[in-house]
Amino acid sequence: MHSLRRVYYILFILQTLAWTSCQKNNRPSVLVIALDKLSSDMVTCTEESNVEKSGLALLCKQSIRFTHSYTTSTQAAAAMGSLLTGEYPFKHKLYRSFDRVHPQMTSAAKIAKDNNYVTSFFSGSPFILKKTGLSDYFDLFDDSIASLPNEYDQDFKQQAQNFFQWINYSGAGNSHPFFSIIYNSELNRLSNSETDQSGFEKLDEKLHQFFLDMKNKGLWENTYVIVVGLNGSNRFNRYNLNASNNLHSENTNVATLIKLPRQKGDEGINWKNDLRISLTDLGYTLRCIIATCSNTTELFPVINLADIWKTQNSFEMKKIVDRPILVQSTKTFPLSFTQHRFSVLHSNYNFIQTNESNFEIFNTISDKSELTDLSQHKNENTSDSKIYLDYVLALENKSMAMNSQSNESLLAFDSLTKLNLDYWTLVSSKEAILQQSVDEQNPLVYYVLQKSNRQKISRKSDDQLLKLRTEILQNNSCVALNVRYKITKDDLKICTDDLFLQYLLFTHANDLDLSQEKNKLLYSVMKSAYKSNINRLSMNLAYNNAWGLYNGSTNLLHPLIFIDSTFFDN
Repeated sequence: MHSLRRVYYILFILQTLAWTSCQKNNRPSVLVIALDKLSSDMVTCTEESNVEKSGLALLCKQSIRFTHSYTTSTQAAAAMGSLLTGEYPFKHKLYRSFDRVHPQMTSAAKIAKDNNYVTSFFSGSPFILKKTGLSDYFDLFDDSIASLPNEYDQDFKQQAQNFFQWINYSGAGNSHPFFSIIYNSELNRLSNSETDQSGFEKLDEKLHQFFLDMKNKGLWENTYVIVVGLNGSNRFNRYNLNASNNLHSENTNVATLIKLPRQKGDEGINWKNDLRISLTDLGYTLRCIIATCSNTTELFPVINLADIWKTQNSFEMKKIVDRPILVQSTKTFPLSFTQHRFSVLHSNYNFIQTNESNFEIFNTISDKSELTDLSQHKNENTSDSKIYLDYVLALENKSMAMNSQSNESLLAFDSLTKLNLDYWTLVSSKEAILQQSVDEQNPLVYYVLQKSNRQKISRKSDDQLLKLRTEILQNNSCVALNVRYKITKDDLKICTDDLFLQYLLFTHANDLDLSQEKNKLLYSVMKSAYKSNINRLSMNLAYNNAWGLYNGSTNLLHPLIFIDSTFFDN
């Protein structure tokens, strides 16, 4: 009798485990495709002639589109921090690509891991790397783009291949649901060969093929597929504003489309929602999809968007119409004066902070391009918004007041970033740009010297380069060894420059009883690494010091540029 009861008990346990396993398999997976420079007006969901190759058109037919979705920051890493934590940057503390998320923040990836999801993150740009801390709790965090020389954005097609390889390897979608992020920065590419529109169409076609592949592999129906912009498009030529500090809606209003999982035979949802939401809401919703949660009641509250698509036009939707949305920009300039600026979207206004205590005011309904500042108009009733504006001012870092010296440094930095941006985007103007770039702290000076090595440059630039050459050669201890007929290994101790040292090992290999071919190869590799670093430093400045590589004090020119006649050879 006891034996029979034991058999029944074992059968019950096995049946329970099988049922639980089946339940796991049926839980929907979550895929987020986060794109730089995908503004809301780029995804209109209207019938177009080329819809058969449009991934966004395909998604439009089966998703909820939020037309008034806003990023939390113009910096991609900060926006991604909000997407993964459901918090604003002033809480999660990840402001730029070279900052790190606060260790006490709970990521959606952690919640997914705690609920038996397999997790992955595919970063297609150095804007988001492991050093941000966002990699925690991802089984795979692919930021290999950072190790590739002269590569700053990975092709979405390659990311798609990596995603499907990971799916096959991990068993995701079969034995376990998956939580995956694909971050792509193709639309943010600095290009002088194609228009923004052609780049967008190419990416859209890749999305289309990716979605078809998901369907063919049985991953489409039972997956939340979310496409979201991390920032908008800085299209308007606004005075003293660029993509990193423009808080107007064209640069902060982002596309957001959410395809819900469905059973076979269910009709796809095609629904547009015009309520104002934030990436914090989407981040919070990701957590709610995976585990139970409740809405917050803070001054800048976040909401579960599932409450909207479950209730549609009910009271749940209407009660958040006047909820304030916060957006910020953060300076990447290396000095430590006031770093943050904010905008508050409340009621039908966009309040944009201009300095420590002032805001411009734009009516987002009657003035969609936000061209007319209403801050001096007494008839505008904005008193209800004052509590939010006061809170924003309290958040601002006022530890160091702006003085004339720092203001001059900021202007010099702005000029430096613009020169590098123009160099990579305005092909026809390169000649004029290089004439302004003879500065040892500007990476473009390398390209000035490269040009002077092949053809004549202006007399003024030539004189400046001569002065630089004299200073650089005088301040390097290795130069004296180079002019010697013979050197010994003991002589090399005074040379502390690794690249120069390798050059000496190559050129004096016979004196030192070394392999010339081997040391020539090592020198070539190190020289290529130096050139790649110059390229990266220039691109970093073109992106407004996005990766924090500029410190304003490093001499970028190497003395071998003036010594090795083959330095500019490939």
